[in-house]
Amino acid sequence: MQFIQQGNRVTGTYQGGQGHEGLIGKISGTFDGKTFVGTYDNNEGKISGRGTLSLILNGDRLEGHWVSTTALGQKGEWVLKRQPQ
Repeated sequence: MQFIQQGNRVTGTYQGGQGHEGLIGKISGTFDGKTFVGTYDNNEGKISGRGTLSLILNGDRLEGHWVSTTALGQKGEWVLKRQPQ
């Protein structure tokens, strides 16, 4: 996963993990130094998904939840951990 931040605007891309190697996605939103609020959009073959994200900075992690806007009722936890460069 890679993010680019310009001011408070954040965009990024990501790829799926084990079992979802073909998944690719984009994230965009705003980050005020503590909270990220935004959207995601992904594709895996002919299947696509979109939704919202709300993440809070906790040390070297962004933690929070996602909610699908294309598959009603789908939601879950999303945890991002900063990797040393």
